[in-house]
Amino acid sequence: MTDSDLIAANRKILSQGPLTPGIGGALITTVEVFPGFEHSYNEWYDGDHYYAGMLSIPWCFSGSRWISTRALRSLRYPRDSAFVQPVTAGNFLNVYLGSPGHVEEFSDNILTALHRLLDEGRMHRDGGRKQVFTAHQEHAGTVYRDARGPRDFQAFEHPYQYCALEIVDAPRPELRNDLETWLLEEHLPSRIADGPAAMCLVFRTREYRGSSYITEEMPIDRFTRRIALLWMLDSDPAEAWSEFFSGEGARVDASGLGRMEYISGYRRLVAGTNEYLTDL
Repeated sequence: MTDSDLIAANRKILSQGPLTPGIGGALITTVEVFPGFEHSYNEWYDGDHYYAGMLSIPWCFSGSRWISTRALRSLRYPRDSAFVQPVTAGNFLNVYLGSPGHVEEFSDNILTALHRLLDEGRMHRDGGRKQVFTAHQEHAGTVYRDARGPRDFQAFEHPYQYCALEIVDAPRPELRNDLETWLLEEHLPSRIADGPAAMCLVFRTREYRGSSYITEEMPIDRFTRRIALLWMLDSDPAEAWSEFFSGEGARVDASGLGRMEYISGYRRLVAGTNEYLTDL
């Protein structure tokens, strides 16, 4: 393909579909990096994969990397989580946002980049990590605490230093819409009003289409009944855990519409450094 062909192809991509601020989809991935591999993984991801694997692809407009320290992992629950065993597994979190109206292209571009990097030997396949929860998401909505302030598509550009990831499963795929409606219209508005989170982004997990090495490491049978909540926090979640987050599971479970299978706090990684790795 010539340079002229590439320019023409790029013009076609940008001339079709919405070109407006907002969130269409996301990739959320939590990874357990084993002792002794923390620095090599972080430096590979921070210096290559974050950019070549994600931010360079069309329709990925924002991303952020997070770490769950030993202290934050100790607060996680439920202990009998359906998909994280032990519940303390997964010390790195990577989240990327895709543009509205381009969810399919966003997801397909991720897989295309992944396969290219696999072929080029750039996926750090040294056995030092395991997928815990990696899934493509469709944005279902966002609940805000404040009428004015950062919007959801600005979540990673605003200097939030902490977040919390919550995973909720409906009993069956056909009941996920009821759970989603309850979360967006009843549960989250009442919870966020006076809490430590400025916003909560709600995502509907998509049926997994991806690389076989990921599906071999991670159960995917619940994806079509799963909802992921990303709380963007003003302060360390440990400070509000007992008052705000420790009762979240009971509230969700009491609805009869779903069960909370995971909740964990994270702090933002500092690009270009290995800061906080000693806290794992």
